[in-house]
Amino acid sequence: MKRIILTFSLFCIATTCKIDLRQLPFPNKPTEPKSNYLNSIYLRNFTIKDLDLNDMEGPWKYTVNEFLKSHESIARSYKILEKETLTEKQIYIDMDLTYKFDDEFYFWYSLPIIYPIPLIWPIHIRESTYHVQLDYRIFQDGIVLVQDHVRSEETLTLYFYGYIRPVAIESMVYDKNLEVIEKCVKNISSKLSSL
Repeated sequence: MKRIILTFSLFCIATTCKIDLRQLPFPNKPTEPKSNYLNSIYLRNFTIKDLDLNDMEGPWKYTVNEFLKSHESIARSYKILEKETLTEKQIYIDMDLTYKFDDEFYFWYSLPIIYPIPLIWPIHIRESTYHVQLDYRIFQDGIVLVQDHVRSEETLTLYFYGYIRPVAIESMVYDKNLEVIEKCVKNISSKLSSL
C-alpha cells in the first residue's frame, strides 16, 4: 500500500511540473536622480499580446521602467515618470510584448517510465523553444519618432529527467527576457541620443 501511495504521489508531483513563463529580471540599482531635467520619459502603454499573461502587464511595465532608470545615459538626461504629467518636452514610449513557448516531449524514449521501470528511468527528452519580441514606439508631441523591435529566441533540449526539471527551462526564459529588455533599453538610449 505504501508503494502505491508513494508512486501515485510522485506521479502527481512529476505531472504538475509546469513551466512558469512569469520570469521577470531584476534591474540594477537605479542611478541617483538629478534635481533638474529638461526632458522626461513616460512609459505610456505596455501590452502583452497573450491572454495568459495579461495580469503581468503591470509588473513588466514596472520592470522596464526600472531598467530605464538604471541605464546611465538615459538617467543623466531624462526623468523617468511613473505617472503621466503634462510637460513640454515629454517623450512617450509604447511597448508590445509577444512571446511564443513550445514544449515538446518525446514519449517513445520515455516509455519505460510508465512500464516496467516507473519513476527510475532517467531518459525523459523534452525540447522547449522560447521566442520573445518587444516592439516599441517613441512619441513626442503625438508624432512617432522611432518604431523598432527587439527579439530573442532559444531552444533548450533536456535529455535526463525532463518531466521534472522545469528550473532549467525557467532559467532560459528568464535569460531571454533579460536579454530583450537590456537590448531594448540600449536601443532606446541610442535612439534618444541621436534625436
